[in-house]
Amino acid sequence: MIDTFPGQPCQAQIKKCLTELDIEGKLAIMDSDLLKEARADLALALKKRKLRPTVERYAILDEALATEGHFEAEDLLVILKSKGVKTSRATIYRALDLLEQLGFLRKVCLREAHIHFQKLTDEPRKDRLICTNCGAIIEFHLPQLAQITKKLGEEYEFTLKDYCFQIFGLCRQCARKTDADRK
Repeated sequence: MIDTFPGQPCQAQIKKCLTELDIEGKLAIMDSDLLKEARADLALALKKRKLRPTVERYAILDEALATEGHFEAEDLLVILKSKGVKTSRATIYRALDLLEQLGFLRKVCLREAHIHFQKLTDEPRKDRLICTNCGAIIEFHLPQLAQITKKLGEEYEFTLKDYCFQIFGLCRQCARKTDADRK
């Protein structure tokens, strides 16, 4: 059952939208408290900003939270349009920025011209090794990085909001291919 909050589209509209989007099953897997909290926070943020609580905005929220791994605005646009949701690229970008501000998503820099997003979870932060040849991404967690960034912030009296640690080079396969090409 999908809960609604004041200012949200009616429950029947949301239920219909989720059924058409075929993400209701994905959402059932998500923690229902997280989903309720996300919808409540979105409702309050929209009201505070004097924005309408549209079915499209809630569809973007639900799809973003149901998506595993990295995604970009274009991914959501394609998915939502293929499922019959009439939304614009601008609406998706604005909604994703708002979801990041509310703490449900994180921007992920992957050395591309466009921004990727990832939902925030209780899992430790992941940093990346990125192959400059094939684009392979190896994620890792090194707790010392968080400690170092915190220490730097304190030392320079800098309020940290986020950080992005990435190492660029060649993955094992590309390095082997490069070595083989040299011989």
